[in-house]
Amino acid sequence: MEKVIDVIKTSRRNFIKLMDGLSLDTLNEVPTGFNNNLVWHLGHLVASQQILCYQFANQKPLIEEKYILKYKNGTRPEAYIDQEEFNILKNYFTTLIDQLEKDLSTNLFDNYNSYVSPTYGIEIRNITDVVKYVSFHEGFHLGYATAIRRLVRK
Repeated sequence: MEKVIDVIKTSRRNFIKLMDGLSLDTLNEVPTGFNNNLVWHLGHLVASQQILCYQFANQKPLIEEKYILKYKNGTRPEAYIDQEEFNILKNYFTTLIDQLEKDLSTNLFDNYNSYVSPTYGIEIRNITDVVKYVSFHEGFHLGYATAIRRLVRK
């Protein structure tokens, strides 16, 4: 499990580097042919990790409900994300994986509800499965974010 957490942390560092130096306007830009922008992808990864790891284990997510609702699967950017919200999301993104790592050493996730990803059809039965899935999911979105960055920098 430790290696998977390291992969997620590395992916998150790369995601943050991808956004470094970009203006808030650029982070909010949705390129032609895409449904989302860079800051939405950031929020989506935060919300997804909280839903998958905590909510499906009958635990209260560590972020405000408004972020779950705004960035969960099936959402799109509805409004301009300001600097304050971007900073909050970035902080969550860089700190909550450490909290997950700590929580994995407890029995917090023993009551996990099985879940099948509607997008990929992958069955998630327990916290080990979900951490592996989060790693896959974050890599997928890092790929999209990389493509978006190339387009918005032109």
